[in-house]
Amino acid sequence: MSAEKIKMIENLMEPGNRSVSSIKAELGEAVSFNEIRWMFAPRQSSD
Repeated sequence: MSAEKIKMIENLMEPGNRSVSSIKAELGEAVSFNEIRWMFAPRQSSD
């Protein structure tokens, strides 16, 4: 996934109460549901 897409999704996640479907509705075809879900998934820390 491009940094551009990540930034677009992050910007919409900011309010904290956005759902995958509301972000998808906002960005439409620019991103897929899987890309948005991936952004919501907890990150593995590499400690």
